[in-house]
Amino acid sequence: MNENFKKYRARAILKFRKYANWSILSSIGTNPVSRLIVFAPIVAQILIYRPEVELLRYLNLSMLDWAYWSLIFFAAGQIIYTFACPADIKSYPNRHEYIKSLNSTETDERLREEGFDIIRENFEPYGGALILNDESLIEFSRDRAINNTKAKRSLVRDQEEIDSSVLENFKGLADSIETGRLLELDWQLILTNYDVLMQYIVTEREGVEWVHRHNLRFHLDKYATSSHWRVNLLDRRYGRDNLSLPILRAICVSFYAIGMSYFLYSGLTNMLRVLWTYLE
Repeated sequence: MNENFKKYRARAILKFRKYANWSILSSIGTNPVSRLIVFAPIVAQILIYRPEVELLRYLNLSMLDWAYWSLIFFAAGQIIYTFACPADIKSYPNRHEYIKSLNSTETDERLREEGFDIIRENFEPYGGALILNDESLIEFSRDRAINNTKAKRSLVRDQEEIDSSVLENFKGLADSIETGRLLELDWQLILTNYDVLMQYIVTEREGVEWVHRHNLRFHLDKYATSSHWRVNLLDRRYGRDNLSLPILRAICVSFYAIGMSYFLYSGLTNMLRVLWTYLE
């Protein structure tokens, strides 16, 4: 029973994420039908003064009440959508339009910050950290060069300079992770020497293989060094913003559903009445 509940819950979450995101709600919030809420005060006045209006004797007042409260709920959904939906999603609900537009206006600095935040998160959940030591890092780099069949030669000053630049970048990455502020880093150099970096990443949990729990190489390649890193980051931002504020999205969907109930019901019943006249 518990397993079935988990399955239904997982399916419900997937459906909610798929059909109740801000881009879907934008198709309702920006639809011309949403302007019908301006009639709510008029309907309210009719309901208030209906005993004095002779023509209202021929109207179905229960339907009029339903229309009024549908408009009120729809207006409540509109208020939530207006203030809670991210501005960029409202302007560009389509993923491709969103990426295309923001790619031409967003600065590299801001996107680099977002990319760094993604990479930084990979060091945190399981106690990941960078432990750097100048001497051991240089020694490791030399051993790697000596053991390489293509580099069986005496180390020269160039190799030490390369090791120094690698070390400085690793130090900058460690300082950035510790402070949360992105320093000037050569991401390609870090990615190229990824196997060196792995020797200096430790975990506080015994038996946890850090490299398998955190796919840092993937994040470095996708969000820091690839030729499409801007598009990748904007695509990730779109997905994050589109699924933000799930509670408010759920309330907004509920209000829209209640608000649309009258129009769906009245439209269906009127259509059936017309069809019935043809059959008589």
